[in-house]
Amino acid sequence: MGVHTRVWCDTLTNLNRNLDRRSLRGFVMRIVLQMSAEDSANLVDTPAASKLGPHRALFYNEDEGLLEKFRPYAVPSAAWLAWAAAQWRKRPTQHQGENDPI
Repeated sequence: MGVHTRVWCDTLTNLNRNLDRRSLRGFVMRIVLQMSAEDSANLVDTPAASKLGPHRALFYNEDEGLLEKFRPYAVPSAAWLAWAAAQWRKRPTQHQGENDPI
């Protein structure tokens, strides 16, 4: 259907207050940070999130049975994005303007 929803919650308890287990299954892809082994097992079917250190997260895809550890990063600031766009525009290209996403 092409519908995407992002839901953020600070604890599994608060999530469970708003979504029942059946509704939660509708969210096939999930990202979790460090949490208790019990909460991790309830949310991503493994206690692995209890062993995460700082600046680490798990991506869970229920349909594919995929569990992948990664480093989440904050969204870049507007100033950094402007700088990066300026650098992109300055780069030498053979076909100036063709397929330029910026």
